Amino acid sequence: MLGLARTDVACPYEQYLTQLARVALSDKVLTVGERHDLDAVAALPGLSADSVERYRQ
Repeated sequence: MLGLARTDVACPYEQYLTQLARVALSDKVLTVGERHDLDAVAALPGLSADSVERYRQ
């Protein structure tokens, strides 16, 4: 439709998710609400929960 590949769409979301995770983890505590928000953003372009989990390490 727009001529975009899945990777073209996923990359900006991945960057956005990275920034959200950094903010959420800046106090070293990931609340249930923050985790829910991160999971919701990860699900938008079809990223897996593993995309969120790798930032916790």
